[in-house]
Amino acid sequence: MLRFLLFFSCFCFTYASLYLRDTAQSHYESIVDDVLGQHNEDILSKLSLAIQDPHHLYQLLKPEAEFLIDSEPIQVCVAQMPGMIANQIHEQSNVVYNRIYPLLQATWATFDSDFQHLDLANALELLNMQVAEDIIRTLEEFDLLTQVKQALVDCHSTFDAPTTKTSSTHQNSFLFRYLLKLTWDMEARLYSGLDELTLSLYQDMF
Repeated sequence: MLRFLLFFSCFCFTYASLYLRDTAQSHYESIVDDVLGQHNEDILSKLSLAIQDPHHLYQLLKPEAEFLIDSEPIQVCVAQMPGMIANQIHEQSNVVYNRIYPLLQATWATFDSDFQHLDLANALELLNMQVAEDIIRTLEEFDLLTQVKQALVDCHSTFDAPTTKTSSTHQNSFLFRYLLKLTWDMEARLYSGLDELTLSLYQDMF
């Protein structure tokens, strides 16, 4: 009988823990999806408008290309940049969003252990810090600028275009500004959402 009660108790704890993990996963997926969606829509809308006017598109993207490859870009490759950027933004979103599930799987055992020694708020604060740091690191390691740069380099290689050195700084790069704002906003939302997550888990528990 005692063995059965211990088994039942462990089963209930495991089930409750997995239920809480699902709630946490939904919370983080919602934040990541919202922040990525907002910033991606801004830049993709800007590119969609620019595509309608080839001259404006070239004026917008030529400085970006110069910053990325540190040389004079050829026009045909600049014209392909909206597709390059859109593809990499889409891939970046997939990589970051799909990081949440394995991340919580890997960190939840630690959360369970912390929860047995700390109150829920403190245990969640530690968990949230791990998740926020990992999500930001995933964004940084994807390195959108390098991905778009490689697509540009490949394009130039296809046309065997000569290179002329140019001088451009990140202040001219709207992709750099996009990434900076995205990272800042993502980090801020992940940390500011801690109270909401804590409340959600309290409601699940009681």
